[in-house]
This record gives sequence, C-alpha cells and structure tokens, in this order.
Amino acid sequence: MDIDPPAPTGVNKARKVALIAELQARNRLSHSPVCGAAPIALSLTSYGARLAIVAYAIESIARGTVRPRRMILWVSDADFHSADYPMLARLERRGLEILRCSDLGPHKKSHPYVTRFADDPLVLVTADDDIMYPRTWMAGLLAGYRRFPADFVGYRAKEVVVTSSGELAAYPSWPSAAVGVSGPRVFLTGGAGVVFPHPLMRAMRSAGDSFIDTCPRADDIWINVQAMRAGLRARRLGCDGFALGFPRSQGEVALHTDNVGRGGNDRQLAATLTEADLAVLRAG
Repeated sequence: MDIDPPAPTGVNKARKVALIAELQARNRLSHSPVCGAAPIALSLTSYGARLAIVAYAIESIARGTVRPRRMILWVSDADFHSADYPMLARLERRGLEILRCSDLGPHKKSHPYVTRFADDPLVLVTADDDIMYPRTWMAGLLAGYRRFPADFVGYRAKEVVVTSSGELAAYPSWPSAAVGVSGPRVFLTGGAGVVFPHPLMRAMRSAGDSFIDTCPRADDIWINVQAMRAGLRARRLGCDGFALGFPRSQGEVALHTDNVGRGGNDRQLAATLTEADLAVLRAG
C-alpha cells in the first residue's frame, strides 16, 4: 500500500483536505455503527497530541465496504477522557470501544488484545492512528486472509537481506518485498495493515512482554519474529487504492530517525533474534 502515493504535492494536499472534510461531516452527521459483520477485531492505539487526529483513521475504516465486528482504541494516557475529543466521543456512541492499557509504546496496538482476547473467534487487524485508509482496505485484508489462512498477511513489507557471510544486512538496506512473495524473509510492516491469524496471537500471548527487554520501540520486529517461530509464512498482499497520512509528529520523526537512521532497528533485531531464528532466515 502506498501512503501518500506519488503525485504533485498540491494534488495530495487537495486530496487530504477533501477527505478530512468528508470524514468530519460523516462524524458529525452519521449514526451508523462503526462495526459490521466481518470476523475481525480492529485494534489501534494513540497518545498525546495524536489523540486529536486518530478519529480520522477510525472514521475512514468505518466508511469501508467491509467493517470489523469490533473496533478498539487502546489508550494509556492517565488523563484521557473521550469527552475532551468530540469526534472520538461520537465514535464511541456508534460502537467504538476505548480501552485502557499500560504504556507499551508501539506494542499497544497488538499486545493488550492478544493478552486478553487471543482465544476469541475474531482475527486481529491493526492500523495506525495517523493514516486515512481507502474504502476497500479491510476488504482486501479479509480476502487475503481467507485466501491464505495459514499465512501472516499484510499490505506492506520489506525483504530481509542476508549477506554472504550469513549475517543480516543493515535494516535500511532491506528493499521492499514484491507483492505475492511469501516466506521467512518477508518482513511485514504494520502501519499499512496486517492480519494476525490465531496461531500468531496465541504465540504472542505465550511469549508475554519480553519485548520490553529486546525491542521495546519496534513492534514490527517482535510480531514478525513471533510469526516465524510459529511457523507462519509472511506474505505481502496487493492493494487497490491508496492511503493518505498526516505529517509525522516530532516524536515520530525522532523514533524513525533512531530506529532506521541510527541503527535502532538493527540493535533491536540483534537483541531479539536467536541463533535458531537466524538459521531459518539463512535457509530462506
């Protein structure tokens, strides 16, 4: 999935302005439930100043051609009250669940859900709080999951590069994985959307919160490693349409710079991967 697809800057800005206005109007006027019949629990998290924009991501999913049976926003901010955010308050009245959790950074999108609900019949889908998704976003994820029920599927992925000496190349050098490719070297990145099948959710629940010691700022690493250990193939799906994102906050820029530009992901990969994991990656 492309986030802000290639287009002149003015075109993308106009698209965002129009979509924001559409979602604001929908939020003010609609009484339709945000949830539907799809066997999916949609989970996302937000914090701080981003709580002022997360409603746009939720509203964009709620207008989709396929809607999840549950939609959950996890919040760890102690002083959060939905009444302070009118768009969220209206979404809550239409079926959005706002649940409290500990502050686990990016892991809040998935860890609280798998801890509490891994045995529920719904599969988990995660989303980011600063992206406005196309109408067919969830329909495509559900179709991909149904076609490949034994895989870990999502819209955006990198290809893990193993050097001739058997070591992992630096994370920034990993190229995008091709659509349709699957295997242990496909590394899904979660912002564009991924589906967590039940074996992955149960594996993550069993693994607990040891990510705090190994990859506290990189939930993608933890999730991909748990999928690999559970014997699941990661697979990149194709996507119709495109998503529009809000500009990154200073905190997001700092996290991206540390994880990608300053080797944070490489350090967290080294701390998380075991020799057995590396053997699987080397075998490809």
